[in-house]
Amino acid sequence: MFTTTSIPCPSHRKRGHTGYTIYICAVSAASGISLNQLTISLQEVIIQHCCHLRKTVDKLVEIRNHDYGHATEGKMSDTDYAKCQTELQDGIMEIAKVCNKEDDFKQKLQCVQKRSLDETLCRQYQNTLLEFVNRHKEFNDEISEIGSRIDTLHGKMASKTKTIPIAIAGKQQR
Repeated sequence: MFTTTSIPCPSHRKRGHTGYTIYICAVSAASGISLNQLTISLQEVIIQHCCHLRKTVDKLVEIRNHDYGHATEGKMSDTDYAKCQTELQDGIMEIAKVCNKEDDFKQKLQCVQKRSLDETLCRQYQNTLLEFVNRHKEFNDEISEIGSRIDTLHGKMASKTKTIPIAIAGKQQR
């Protein structure tokens, strides 16, 4: 995939040449390289260092992970929401620009902002919330039952511990 076609740059020439050292400044890519010749790790390195959208995608992934996927609370301040919304829109529009679909995505983003919550999605949220409330109630009921059992066992143990000194005293008199 690579060919050495030139001598190293002046700073590398000062270091000396061991015979096996190849400097990046003296290497060029061979012509006619196809995508299937690149390993996945090399593709990632090229994308990471050469693709200007990589930072945009990373930012969108970070927002998704932080504010949605791994959120610790189910709420967000108005300021944080506005900041997140702006960053998401900017990232989406930057990708749309590269895809030459700016107008289409601008319209879709405006439509998303103006539309009401989808009824199906609203019902799904409502069902999820009801399931959570029911599970919470079941847990509370189970915890109450466990507490009652502990109280009962504690009472039984207390009554048995009172009889232990009597039984010991009885054995000592024999």
